[in-house]
Amino acid sequence: MLEEVNRKILKLLMEGRGITELSELISESKESICARISKLEERGIIKGYSPDVDWEKLGRELLMYEEWDELDEKILNTIIKGAHIKPEATGIAKEIGENEHVVKLRISRLELRDIILGYKPEINWGKLGYKLTGFIGITCPPELERELIDKLGGEETVSKIWEILAGTFDLLIKCRFKDREEIKELCNSIREIEGVKEADIWLVAPISSGSK
Repeated sequence: MLEEVNRKILKLLMEGRGITELSELISESKESICARISKLEERGIIKGYSPDVDWEKLGRELLMYEEWDELDEKILNTIIKGAHIKPEATGIAKEIGENEHVVKLRISRLELRDIILGYKPEINWGKLGYKLTGFIGITCPPELERELIDKLGGEETVSKIWEILAGTFDLLIKCRFKDREEIKELCNSIREIEGVKEADIWLVAPISSGSK
């Protein structure tokens, strides 16, 4: 069972919040927050971290050849492979064979230019009891989409939301569930929202790549 404080920490980390913000919002010291995060890592609940990259901005810089070179590319690729809340310059420098001070400066520059917007945890949801994965397709009028996105985006069971530009549904939601009761509860809560025309659920399971 995960403490409520730890659930809040996971939620805020997934929003891209830093340690200082977590400390202020949860009213605990930075040392206490870091200790809690370390425990979540030791328990395997946090598997690792990945950078939140503004790919559109990066694409513009590549097209315009502005302040971007092979070293930036190496550093970003290494960070994407796996980082802590803040990437460790020492390890990255060793991996790419570059001076640690230079790597630190380049990481800071990527952050200041908003190429790297933050760092988000990769959660092992199975450790928290979420065994089922599903998708919910929602049919609703355009004026209701923003309300639904805001409402569902705060649900722990919801991992991603897409706006469908062409097809049967208007929104597609990727969810995780502990049991079938949670599936029914979420579907019913969506259907009860005034203006929602339909909410269909699909449960999915992985297929082994080695199966014939």
